[in-house]
Amino acid sequence: MVPYCCSAQAQGPAASSPTVVLEGGAGLGSVSWGWVQPRIAQTTRVLAYDRADIPAGTRAGRLGAKPLIVLGAGQTLAQDPVFMDLHRELARLSTNGVHRVVEGASHGAMVLEAQYADASAAAIEDVVHQVREAQELSVH
Repeated sequence: MVPYCCSAQAQGPAASSPTVVLEGGAGLGSVSWGWVQPRIAQTTRVLAYDRADIPAGTRAGRLGAKPLIVLGAGQTLAQDPVFMDLHRELARLSTNGVHRVVEGASHGAMVLEAQYADASAAAIEDVVHQVREAQELSVH
């Protein structure tokens, strides 16, 4: 079995819902969410972790109806359609999943530059609000 996590950092109220999971990627690790995670932690539980690998056997609907947001960097997705396809597939792991794009950002800028970190946090906060209000997740 492939391990999911080699290190993790949780912030925010433990009893809050939903829990937001931030995945470190592109060699940046969980600490790259440093500008986004504290903002999200003001309203809900958030966990940033360093991914070891995506396990084999992932399939559509595997997470049932658990809310899922897949947040992508617009600049990165525009340059490589394979990433866009991967993000869409990841969003389909839940029957209540949504794919959001932070326009103009590269993956690194999405978490390391203030304007894109704000846009990333706002997209996550919007989904948290939709979940708490029992609204269907929507793409903006």
